[in-house]
Amino acid sequence: MRSALWRATLLASLVLTMDRPTDAASGTAPVCSPVRVGLDTTQANTYLVFYTGRSYGQTFTTGDTLIESITFWRGSPTPVDNTPLRLFITEVDSAGKPDVFHIVNSSAVIVVPPGDSVHATPGVFAFSPPLALPHRGMFCFVVHDDLYCSDAEPLLGSTLDPYPNGRAWKFTADAYCENLGPPFGGQGGETDDMIFAIEFCDTSTPTLRRTWGELKALYR
Repeated sequence: MRSALWRATLLASLVLTMDRPTDAASGTAPVCSPVRVGLDTTQANTYLVFYTGRSYGQTFTTGDTLIESITFWRGSPTPVDNTPLRLFITEVDSAGKPDVFHIVNSSAVIVVPPGDSVHATPGVFAFSPPLALPHRGMFCFVVHDDLYCSDAEPLLGSTLDPYPNGRAWKFTADAYCENLGPPFGGQGGETDDMIFAIEFCDTSTPTLRRTWGELKALYR
């Protein structure tokens, strides 16, 4: 009798926690639903080129805070380039201009794999666990040459303003080509966008740990 009462009490307690969202108290695992923002490569009509320690970036606006990956595309004129590229993510000021004095993250470095001289080659900065932004809203991601002051990188872009929630920015070089210098308009100004894709992790939907039938089977 006491054993049956214990099982019933335990099952009732487990049921009460099955549908709760992830938090420190419940310990349930989140469901990560991918949310993608950005532009398709078919929208490209130009190259955004940075060189001699400069960088190119794109402001973007998001309602999510967990980034799983950021992708850009290097143009086919440079099929092979072993230069490591560093990703900077910055805050922006009240006018939407990147703020190089407030860096959110600068830890990701990749080497873009060789291309085929015909198609643009994706460069993917991936984060596992996802990179947490400090808040929702506008940020800027920047692709920066992490090795040389003389390398040139042609990135896919568009001059037709296809992304209304941000724009491309070119950055000057700092003294040693190690960090971001001040941003300026770039090649075409406000109508330029980098071709990019950002995948976010939307955890607004909680996961269920066990079904009722599974729980009963465990505690018979």
